[in-house]
Amino acid sequence: MPIAANVIVTCTKRKTVAVPEGLKLRCVRRAPIEKKSALWCKRLVASRADSIPARQLYSGDHWSIARSMESVTTSHGNSVRLWIASAGYGLISMDSLLKPYSATFSRDHPDSISQKTTNDNCASVYQLWWASMTQSNIVHSSGPRTIKEIVADSPNTPLLVIASENYLLALEKDLQASLLQLNDSDLLSVFSAGCKSLKRLTGHLVPYDARMQHAVGGALRSLNMRVALMALVSCRRSRPTYSVFRKKLAYLMRAQPELTKFDRRPIADAEVRQFILRELNKDSAARHTPLLRKLRDNGRACEQKRFTRLFREVQEQINVS
Repeated sequence: MPIAANVIVTCTKRKTVAVPEGLKLRCVRRAPIEKKSALWCKRLVASRADSIPARQLYSGDHWSIARSMESVTTSHGNSVRLWIASAGYGLISMDSLLKPYSATFSRDHPDSISQKTTNDNCASVYQLWWASMTQSNIVHSSGPRTIKEIVADSPNTPLLVIASENYLLALEKDLQASLLQLNDSDLLSVFSAGCKSLKRLTGHLVPYDARMQHAVGGALRSLNMRVALMALVSCRRSRPTYSVFRKKLAYLMRAQPELTKFDRRPIADAEVRQFILRELNKDSAARHTPLLRKLRDNGRACEQKRFTRLFREVQEQINVS
């Protein structure tokens, strides 16, 4: 069966095996981004950790949907080839051999590429990092190492990118170069509910938002994957192009109810920290997502990224003390 689309998905923070301390980006000293990336690559090459295929390394809800995409779309007559945008390795295939690592473009994480706050600052840093990773020799593969190379090999094949805004900032220049390689610009579709604009690529953002959770179910963190899979499966008699996706999603969005508005009380960082510390003293293995849900169920408001940052800060304080 011919490939109906090349699909770029992002890596996940959760891994199926323990990550060695030396392969956590927090261990690389502060340095200009080019030097920091070089130091990171040296660590990956020098590490004696066992390598495993990428499809087996990542875990979580997002990844289970990504893995199912190959078999589900094939059974519906639209076979796809998956590629991974990895903050730690650059562009890789599902079968690339990787050492367990922790590096991410997500902000407010100890192993973030950069924790700067503005999109403009992050974009330049992220793009330099992505270029360094894709030009490195840390992956023993003869396959494409950039999205542009994927498209150059198949300029008539639709390209789908499923990513958060932070990852799209990193991929932006690579995607712009890829767009020039496609024989038809309608072949590029980007699924990212949280991203409202992406400079010259804004016209390729498939329009939908959190209301689509009513249609596809699951958690918000895997919404992009679920929407993209649903859209692909629905293309039984048409090519998976941007114009097709836009029409399908516009129709579905009109049928979705408005987002539920909650009357919650905003609280300061100090109160959030106290709540987290109290809960971790009860259960040291508690995870931030259930705790945030509990906080909100008690009528208090806290944005997810802020709660995650404060949760990790409290965890680190407990580990140090």
